[in-house]
Amino acid sequence: MTFEDKIRGIWEREDSLEEEKEAWIEYINFEISQKMLKRAKLLYERGLISLDKDKHFRLSYIQFIEKHMKDP
Repeated sequence: MTFEDKIRGIWEREDSLEEEKEAWIEYINFEISQKMLKRAKLLYERGLISLDKDKHFRLSYIQFIEKHMKDP
């Protein structure tokens, strides 16, 4: 099962936001481990669509940006 399939399944089953957050974090961490930082940033942004009220997810995104995204 791909990460995308896992997240889609969570949406279809209307599982908890906590389960969705865990799936996004797992997916994002995989992309970071592969040095796919732009992809990880896009995944954070996609995750924020439904996890916008999750303080820990937002803080994780901010920390990621501060650590990995440099100004041009």
